[in-house]
Amino acid sequence: MRRLALSLISFAALALPLTANAQLERPTIRGPLMVIASEPSGPIEKVGAKTVDIQVAIVGRLAETRMTLTFGNPHGRALAGDLYLPLPEHATVSGYALDIPGRMVDGVVVEKHEARRIFEKEIRKGIDPGLVEWTQGNVFKTRVFPIPANGTRTIMVRWVVPLAGDAKGAFYDLPLNFPDPVDLAVRIEARAGAG
Repeated sequence: MRRLALSLISFAALALPLTANAQLERPTIRGPLMVIASEPSGPIEKVGAKTVDIQVAIVGRLAETRMTLTFGNPHGRALAGDLYLPLPEHATVSGYALDIPGRMVDGVVVEKHEARRIFEKEIRKGIDPGLVEWTQGNVFKTRVFPIPANGTRTIMVRWVVPLAGDAKGAFYDLPLNFPDPVDLAVRIEARAGAG
């Protein structure tokens, strides 16, 4: 019979051993970060999330994670920002949403060139677009505009990932290495898979 145990390790990775004595090496995953430039040619500023809500559903050796992040703009004018979210190895993004006044709006997948064209067109119309891209490694990046003056924007990213591990057990990594203090809510549901 398998026992499930949950432990939070240094707020850097969340581990879910599927066996009590699993001795597995846990890779370090850095957390989400919004990068903004307060002036078009000015210095870059790193802005940490204000609130983070995470929901994880683990079934057997597969995990689906939904991370909702709210970032603030401390400046007196609207800004654009780039969210960088390192994902676990072998993760596949399965959903993305951006807050459009009063509600979360799901994104759609289009070819990269077409996405860039639509993004630029929507900015010229003053509409709040979001553009999602993969950067180096397994880093998810999305452009957010506008982040209102002294206001906030909320982004939701959902991904699916097989659990890392071996015959001794498996673990789940969650990017929780935030640069600033954050209001964090985490909910994890785990069930053994069939078999």
